[in-house]
Amino acid sequence: MKLFTINILLFLLSTFIYGQEQVLSIKDVFKNRIIKPDDAIPLVDRENGNMVLLIFDGKNIQSYWLNSDFEIIKAINVKERDRKYPEIMGYVFEGKNYDILLANKKRTRFAVASFDFDTSGVEYKELDTELGKEKFLQTSNFENNFCFLSISHKSSIINAYKFDNQRKNFIKIPLDLSSFQSMDFRGNTSSFFKLLTENVGFYGLEKNVDLVKFETENPHSVEMASTLTKYFDYEDGTVTFTFDENYDFTQILNLNLKEYTSEFRIIPKPYSESKNKRTNSFIKGDTIAMVGVIKDQLKLQFKKINTGETIREYTFNSGESVSFSNTDIIQTGGTFNNNRSLDRIDQLIRKVRKDNVGISLYRNKNSSEQVVSFGGIQEKNNSGFAYMPMGGIPVATIGAVTVFINPAYFAYENYTTKAIEIKALADADFNHMEGEIPENPFERIKIFEEQNKVSPAGKTIFRIEKNYFLGYYDYWEREYKIHKF
Repeated sequence: MKLFTINILLFLLSTFIYGQEQVLSIKDVFKNRIIKPDDAIPLVDRENGNMVLLIFDGKNIQSYWLNSDFEIIKAINVKERDRKYPEIMGYVFEGKNYDILLANKKRTRFAVASFDFDTSGVEYKELDTELGKEKFLQTSNFENNFCFLSISHKSSIINAYKFDNQRKNFIKIPLDLSSFQSMDFRGNTSSFFKLLTENVGFYGLEKNVDLVKFETENPHSVEMASTLTKYFDYEDGTVTFTFDENYDFTQILNLNLKEYTSEFRIIPKPYSESKNKRTNSFIKGDTIAMVGVIKDQLKLQFKKINTGETIREYTFNSGESVSFSNTDIIQTGGTFNNNRSLDRIDQLIRKVRKDNVGISLYRNKNSSEQVVSFGGIQEKNNSGFAYMPMGGIPVATIGAVTVFINPAYFAYENYTTKAIEIKALADADFNHMEGEIPENPFERIKIFEEQNKVSPAGKTIFRIEKNYFLGYYDYWEREYKIHKF
């Protein structure tokens, strides 16, 4: 009786400390203890909170249909998966059915896997759509619709592909952006194809074209925010590209994928008249946060996107303390427990001027406080998520499915990286606020992972509205578990 009471107390203490609760346990996922999942992919129906959990084991797929209370409604076991189209790009729900868009490795040919929970059947269908010389860019899911974007060869035409009513093929909607005066890193007129596919600087390499998808509800590391081309996806059917290769200004391209309209604007950055600088930006809502670094100074600017009006500005000189800060200058080394504090702003300036600088904005759920993180890459990350020179990310090292359909997991896996940064608390107008930086969900999940020795087998992180969930396979108990944070 005493042991039972102690176990209950330990469980309650763990729940209190980590702010989590177990919401799902699927027993005997695999009968053989030797078998463990290769991957687990959550597909969330944002219309009703239901979801499908796919657990992969070699050629087999176990598909669990869960309601919003994480109760299993039905399961389908698929013994053979289509190897010709290995990449999952997106999905659409319709009642008890869901369709998954699959692509070949080059992302030029596509197929649809239709799962029917009424018949427990799965049907694969190849689509006629072929991209040819078009480059696949990114995806967007909104209002239970799916769309993917490509760009035509050496042009400024971005194509939106949407399913037809029967979801048997795609309808192509070209968006001609050639009237916009987009510019390259030198300030010369450039096509959007060049901006999206060519790298800058001395390396002369092609970009991976795997644009990282940002959802501004997620926390983001400074290293991830230091990328120079960003893709922001919103649930209202709009997407935004930001281009920061030119250190003098940020170019912002907004696309409305319901109305097929576009907007383009250019916003000057700090130190636009200076040479030998590093700059970058990050957008959240109707605000753009900008950071600039020159030899002996660092500047932050917060502006309204629609007008370019400056809301607040902070300037820090070498040798001075940082007034807009609620932490020391932290040099992170890849894990939460491997950090080092620095004393002066000139140490940060000297380090980040060698590579890209970054800034990100985050707000915890049910909080009016904003967390502003700014700094730069300390050095190339050796954990498998290395960043290409000048801001390109080789997404294939983590898996394309993550960056296309689960940006929360991609942000989490890139959250503990090598960077040097400062964090500050601010109100809605970016006035500095006193107090400690609150723990965000990624940090709580990381602590839970380390304390409970969570296996990487079948691990995933996903978000439903304002809550985050950790899914993983418990090897010893042969259970797949999901915890809410």
